[in-house]
Amino acid sequence: MSLTPNAISQMFRMGGSVDQPSFAPTIQVIHVKKIDNKGGGGDERFKVSFCLLFMYGMGVLCVYG
Repeated sequence: MSLTPNAISQMFRMGGSVDQPSFAPTIQVIHVKKIDNKGGGGDERFKVSFCLLFMYGMGVLCVYG
């Protein structure tokens, strides 16, 4: 398996899944940290750091349920 070239910059340029519904990049996740939910809701949130060769990005993932 190899990393998808320019995946991170392409993700940040996209407005949503309607841009390229088949876009499924392979990137390297380097850190995942659970964020405390201070609002008291049942949703879980995670801060994610990822990289692809010389590019680096961060984001927040929410798990609804």
